[in-house]
Parts: sequence; C-alpha cells; structure tokens
Amino acid sequence: MSHRYSFQGADYLNSMGLSWFVSYAYYTYVDKTHRNWEKHPERCSIFENSRSFHQIFLEEIRKANPALLERNGIGLTGNHVICMVKEILTKLPFCKFLSSTITKSQFSERLFETLMNHELLNKLKCDIYIPSQSKEAKSGLDALFQRRHKKLLALQYKIVIEDKRNTDKLPLPCYRFNLHKRNQFMQHNLLVKKAKRGLLAGYAVPLFVSYDDLFSAYHSRNLLNYSRLIIPHQKIHDSKSHYIAYNCSKAFQHSRKATNLSIESFSSILSKLETTESYSKEDFINLFIEDEIFSENDFEKVEKQIETYLAINRISLFAL
Repeated sequence: MSHRYSFQGADYLNSMGLSWFVSYAYYTYVDKTHRNWEKHPERCSIFENSRSFHQIFLEEIRKANPALLERNGIGLTGNHVICMVKEILTKLPFCKFLSSTITKSQFSERLFETLMNHELLNKLKCDIYIPSQSKEAKSGLDALFQRRHKKLLALQYKIVIEDKRNTDKLPLPCYRFNLHKRNQFMQHNLLVKKAKRGLLAGYAVPLFVSYDDLFSAYHSRNLLNYSRLIIPHQKIHDSKSHYIAYNCSKAFQHSRKATNLSIESFSSILSKLETTESYSKEDFINLFIEDEIFSENDFEKVEKQIETYLAINRISLFAL
C-alpha cells in the first residue's frame, strides 16, 4: 500500500498500513473471528499506542478510493475494507476501548488562541479585533474577524480535557470543557446572543490536548483542520455547573439535560465567510457600541479606536 497520509497521528497509520489497521480494528471492535491481520502481528503495539487517533483514522479511510486499498497483502479487497470501516464506525460509540482517565491540556489557552489567530489571518487575509481582558468579559469573545465587511466571525477560545471514560456516549476521542460561572454565565450568554443575531459565533476548540500535537498541526498548517467551532444556542439562567462535551463531529451542552449543539469544521466556516452577505462599515462599528466593548458611544471615536486596534494586532500577529 503506497498511499500515505500526513494529518495528525498519520505516522502511526502509515506504519501499520491502512488495510491492516482496518482489519485489526474490525477484530478488536466488531468480530473476534476476523483474522486477516495475523500476517503482521508485530504491528499490534502501534495499534495500541494510537488508540486516541482511531476515530480520525477511520473517518479518513472511509473517504479513500477503494482502489488505493487493494494492494494490502492480507487478502482484502478495497471495497471490503471500506465496508468494514463503516461497520466499525457504527460500533465505536459503544466501545469503551480506552482506560478510564482524563488528560488535561499541556498548553495554555493564550498559546492556542495566538496560533489559531495567526493561521486564520493567513487564511482569510482579514482584519482582527482582540479585546483586552476586561473588555473580553463584556463582549464574550477573544477575537473578532472581518474580511471586507463579510459576515463576522466571533470566537471564544477554550482549552479542554480529553475524557477517555466515554461517559458522554460520544465516539472517542472526546473532549470537554466547563462553562465559566462568572457573572451568571455572562460570557456564554453573550456568545449565544451573538450566534442568534446571525454572526458566526462560538467556541473554538482543539481536537487534541498535547503540546506536540499543537505544534505539529501548526507547523504543518493544519491547525484549523484539527480544531472545531461549537455554536451555542442555549442560555444559562441558574448557578449550577455546566459543561460542553464534543468529538470531531458531535457536541452536547450538559445543563439540566444534554442538548445537541452545532459543531462545524473551520473549512466549512471559511466557506461561509466567503459566501455570506456583506456588512456595512456602520454595522461593523455599531456592533461594538451595542455590546459596550468600548465605553464611548460616539461613532467617530469608536471607529478610530477600532482602526487602531486592528492595525496593532495585525502587525503583532503577522510578526510571529
């Protein structure tokens, strides 16, 4: 099998071979009588060491051309391999195949935010507004992007924990983060308000927790591919603990009961930014006045402050 991938964790998959990986995954998760993988038992240790990537591997292989899977040396046709992948994916949500542990993020929220902003700026060639810490609390966002008055992208960045206990019934690997109780969940409720007003607004979150994975994705310019935007739509009006759990394709907000949330890839988000309606300059500036991001209510003073922030932050981020 000569086809090689270059996404996060792909070195494991390339070492095993796509069809062999599917064969052993089928044996592990679906049918213990399946034995095609036995021609290469030495690869089993690689399989065990890459368990946190299995969901990603299977999703990628499902999209592969069956012809690329034919030359596998273990007696499987390409179409058979694809069928096995689809069956494995139906079983994964019910397989508690990882140890019952929680892994905390090895990197800070500020580092994730900075690298994501840099990659988004390079992709969009746009303007960015980054509020101060005090204004972040008032606005409910860490960064606001705009490209030629196209639809705005408002982000609140989060670092997360990887939850290997599978308590949320999500296909692994899955992740979670707590929602801040500060000021009666004001940050979360402001983000919900923005999303309901038609902005592309939500939580920008990673599909990894390790420092090595962060920089591997960033240096290969794949950080956006291994991050997701979770769009909240349910405000919180109590003082209880709340959290959001997600994987690469599903997300839930856990309040009194689990509520489905929209979760989108950044490739989808970037496409929407290109195709949605334009904002006037006046609408863009009034957004800041409405949300009291600036203390000034004078249009011209706010416009000048925004232009200053945009210039400063564009220079500092592109200088990375």
